[in-house]
Amino acid sequence: RNMVKGLRANGIEASIIVTFPPPDRSSTPLLRREESFTLGPAVFPLSGIRKVLLKVWGTVAGFRMLLRKRREVTTVFLTAPGFLEGALVLLFCRLWKVRFLTERGDVIRWRYSEVRISPVQRLAILQDTLFDRLILRNVDVLFVVSSFLEDRYKRIMTPGTVRRITPALIDLEEYRRLKSAPLSDRAKSDVPPRTASRVRILYAGSCLETNGIKHMLRCADAVYAQHGEDIEVVLVLSVGLIDDVERFVRTLAVGDRCRILRGLSFHDVVPLYQTADILVIPEMGDVVANAGFPSKTSECLASGKPVIATEFSDLSTYIVHGRSGMLSPVGDESGYTENLLRLVRDASLRETMGAEGAAVARTQFENSAAVSMLVEAVRGRP
Repeated sequence: RNMVKGLRANGIEASIIVTFPPPDRSSTPLLRREESFTLGPAVFPLSGIRKVLLKVWGTVAGFRMLLRKRREVTTVFLTAPGFLEGALVLLFCRLWKVRFLTERGDVIRWRYSEVRISPVQRLAILQDTLFDRLILRNVDVLFVVSSFLEDRYKRIMTPGTVRRITPALIDLEEYRRLKSAPLSDRAKSDVPPRTASRVRILYAGSCLETNGIKHMLRCADAVYAQHGEDIEVVLVLSVGLIDDVERFVRTLAVGDRCRILRGLSFHDVVPLYQTADILVIPEMGDVVANAGFPSKTSECLASGKPVIATEFSDLSTYIVHGRSGMLSPVGDESGYTENLLRLVRDASLRETMGAEGAAVARTQFENSAAVSMLVEAVRGRP
């Protein structure tokens, strides 16, 4: 959605075909005129054979939609690619002499999972592998979001076909509207009331891997138990190993000041940022962390709140330690604790750092400027 808005701001007509169902009927009024869903709304989370069937059905329906629009299309940009959709898009592009662009936003994390994965997850790994082996060499441009992926794919792709793209685009106009939106009744009842003297540390997102969240929690525990600071932690978790995080929280001294919220609407997240003093970007660990880029970065920075993170992926390209956020080496709990303690104790630093982070969001991630590499590729420029 942000890419399309950025392309349109640069004078390029673009539309979106979504081959996955929207989560519920409440999302339907949010559709814009340039957006088309190939499937109707479905109850989430999707799992098992139903998820696979919807994936196939939606993808084939998307191919048919492309065929109907074939006289209007000059470029197809395939995001989150797998073999099935890659093969159909490649067929379309060869038949109609259309440019084929795609991206790699990360590596498929289940390859590195420490827990047993499901047959559907194994199928996703196979889809990913076959795309790289059979489709990738036929694309005109592959966009990647990290230096890790850039190094990896430059070894196997034709020179000049691998390019970096700005990760974590943001529509600042829409974001400002969401910031001022009221919290839902559900969020108001679940979120603890603010205490004037207490500093709130907040993370909102998934916990598909728990190492980064636990790292932050151990450091918050040290800030509370060893240094006696008046803090609280709010975790707004959507999917993943939430029960594991809850069990871990119960082992901490700061556990009584931790609140874990499940199932909140996406539209509650941005207003919730405004109730926080410090926002957290947790790492995913090992290859998964460095391959991708934390998609929450742009909206966390745009919130005007200070951000604390570790130096994974290419975060240090966008966050300057001590100015637009706080960074410490991966696994360095003493450094992270020191950074967190400094933020907790210094309200003035939090304010200036939040303002600097908001400026970074405007200059680095705002969609109309940040899609420049994509604009050049769509126009066929080397």
